[in-house]
Amino acid sequence: MAVDSTAIRTPDQRLRVFVSSTLRELAAERAAARAAIERLMLTPVMFELGSRPHPPRDLYRAYLAQSDIFVGIYGASYGWIAPGEDVSGLEDEYSLAEGMPRLVYLTNGHGSRDGRLEALVDRIRSRDDVSYATFRDPAELEELVARDLALLIGERFDRGRATEPARQGEALPAPVDSFVGRQVDVAAVGDLLLSQRDRLVTLIGPGGVGKTRLAIASAAGAAEAFAAGVHFIDLAPVRDASLVIPAIASSLGVIDVGDGRLEERVATAIGDRPTLLVVDNLEHVLDAAPQLARLLAAAQGAVVLATSRVALGIAGEHRYEVRPLAIRDDRADAAAPGPAEQLFLDRARAAGAVGLGNGDVDDIRAVCRALDGLPLAIELAAARTRLLTPAELRERLERGLDILPEAGPDRPERQRTLARTIDWSVDLLDDEARDAFDVIGVFSGGFDLDAASALIGHDALEPVARLVDASLVVHETAGRSSRFTMLTTVRTASLERAAAEGNTNALADRHAAHFIAVARQQGPRLYGPGGVDTLWGLRADHENLRAAGRTLLDQGRAEELEVLAWRLFPFWWASGRQGEVTAWMRELLARHPLEGRARASALYFTGSITFGDADRTDAVRDLRESAEGFAAVGDVLGEAFARNSLALALADRSVGDLPGADREIARGFALFAERRHPLGESLAHVIHGLLRLAADDVMGAHRAFLRGDEIAAAGRDEFSRAMSEHHVGVAEVLAGDPVTAEPRFKNSLRRSLRLFYVEGIAHALEALCAVAADRGDVERAATLLGAARAARAISGVYNSPPLAAFAQTARRLEDEHGHEPGFAGWVAAGADLGTAAAAAYALGE
Repeated sequence: MAVDSTAIRTPDQRLRVFVSSTLRELAAERAAARAAIERLMLTPVMFELGSRPHPPRDLYRAYLAQSDIFVGIYGASYGWIAPGEDVSGLEDEYSLAEGMPRLVYLTNGHGSRDGRLEALVDRIRSRDDVSYATFRDPAELEELVARDLALLIGERFDRGRATEPARQGEALPAPVDSFVGRQVDVAAVGDLLLSQRDRLVTLIGPGGVGKTRLAIASAAGAAEAFAAGVHFIDLAPVRDASLVIPAIASSLGVIDVGDGRLEERVATAIGDRPTLLVVDNLEHVLDAAPQLARLLAAAQGAVVLATSRVALGIAGEHRYEVRPLAIRDDRADAAAPGPAEQLFLDRARAAGAVGLGNGDVDDIRAVCRALDGLPLAIELAAARTRLLTPAELRERLERGLDILPEAGPDRPERQRTLARTIDWSVDLLDDEARDAFDVIGVFSGGFDLDAASALIGHDALEPVARLVDASLVVHETAGRSSRFTMLTTVRTASLERAAAEGNTNALADRHAAHFIAVARQQGPRLYGPGGVDTLWGLRADHENLRAAGRTLLDQGRAEELEVLAWRLFPFWWASGRQGEVTAWMRELLARHPLEGRARASALYFTGSITFGDADRTDAVRDLRESAEGFAAVGDVLGEAFARNSLALALADRSVGDLPGADREIARGFALFAERRHPLGESLAHVIHGLLRLAADDVMGAHRAFLRGDEIAAAGRDEFSRAMSEHHVGVAEVLAGDPVTAEPRFKNSLRRSLRLFYVEGIAHALEALCAVAADRGDVERAATLLGAARAARAISGVYNSPPLAAFAQTARRLEDEHGHEPGFAGWVAAGADLGTAAAAAYALGE
């Protein structure tokens, strides 16, 4: 339970903060604490009674075991004492948190304090290792929690970096329930991973056998052997084999710029650094297997742990068959449950079943045997003990097996059993919940209640709640919102039911219509004060946006696809997913004759996003046609943005038409002024500054960048400011004033971190390296040089190379100091920091 107070992980591992308080009494204070935790990009762990089908004590114990910091908020109430317990859950949570950092906040705003709570407070005050403070209202609490957490993390950062290697990537999911009967499998798979003799290990077995849980447990046990981190890639939402490498890239933080080199960028990002990729649900995208083989050949540090219902069939694959849980033989001790029976008992008790005893073991064993020991099937059946005894479950299930029709001959026998179990669970739902189940399988990567309501046609709260109760939908907390997901096999059952009713196309259309509406509604909010929150909200629905785009593309609905791309352009850009939009538009142009605004938009995206290492002549052609197309239909803003991008393309060395670039940016200014679009005008000033730099007019560039930054600041737009303030600093460095430039680069870096705008992070690290080198701080400059190069390699940001001056500074630094003792070590240390830790080092925080 204890947490080593000398160890700290970098922020990209999302430290978990457990919040302990009474629920109803301190609801406003809990919301304030959550807001403070999320401001620091940490993960709040909030226990809400009834949110999961587990006993409260089991739930908060599991949550605490996975948490890093404890926050206690105490008002007047001591809290509920469960039957058979001596203390309330509130005090038990505090005691269980012994050994981890504990922050406690007290308020008198809810009346006089209960005597037992007063005794607990006295106990807290007597400790010298627990921080406590008083507050008047939720607003003050929010500021206290944010301040104290920031100080706590800052105090532990240096010690933590010295004792624990930085890791990054998608964290392994952390299940809150027990993992039963797989100790031998975990040890065997863990040994395979640790030996790294076989760099591709595939867990093979039927749907619902527990491949994912085994992969997670095995990877967690072997994590220390992979210094560059463990990355979990869920392919359940991915429908196209060509999207497997992009999914891996996204987990690694590698940007897809649409130039066809993503596989190469991923291999470069991994290199020889020990990296474990847990690739889940590969069976429906087996055509991606050759891509994995090439990746393993190119990246010597990569080890892949895959899960699939069938083998991948590529050289070097070690196949590990995951079998159903063992069921104790009837001739053995009848009172001793085997692994399958124990799983049933655990899940039944977690679901609220009472009175289960030795007399039920025979019936439970029969149920498990009828379900062939499949864990998912057992869990679904155990959830029904809220309504039925094990004897009734046995009778109903056996009767169902006799009368249900066989599934198709292409489905394995065990999978037919699981399908029957899911169908049976669905059949036990009421009509409203069953109708909802038949709809929500259309979502990719999860959904929220608003999305479910839109597709169901009415408020989805009650039917979705019943699906959660039936273990057919999983409830998760994402920031301040609830999200819901379905296990792959359960989602497949939903999709099959929709197909059987002939509703597949209609549901896809409704799904696309909803996310077009989301784009129309959320697109404008990407600009201005709420842009950061909007960006992160859209990231949660990335798979749904991708699926909606595919529906629109397959149907040739160019105008609506343009809405999805154009309205959310800052999202695609800041999230490093420009390549997806490029691919959509290229395919659209190749498959459908477009004209008018649709063609202008498609050409804009293919032209503006494909700036890279290649010649930009084609981009000039596309962007010129795009601008003229927007002008022809009277779309002033579209024309303005197209002319902005056209000016950049013309100024590129491969084209070299600076006078033409100046003319286009002048037209852009006039168009933005006509429409009074300040943020577009800010971007135009930044581009104008880049044109001035290309003409060696540093002072003119500085004036342009400053004007763009003033406009972005007035609009309180974090994304625009991340770019504009960085460029002001660039001009100041080129003018010989790095002291003034340094705080600008740090501000830009902070904004890029809040947005997780990896391109901006890479640029800022390069700039701060140049500043450190200019003042003769060789160790800091060398460390930032390594960090900047790693950020570029890991993120794949090759399309925006550092300014020539920064590149020259880096070369001069190596020429003058590369032979000195310690220099190579500093560069290597910077490269090993990881993005978030490198940013913290650069900021001095």
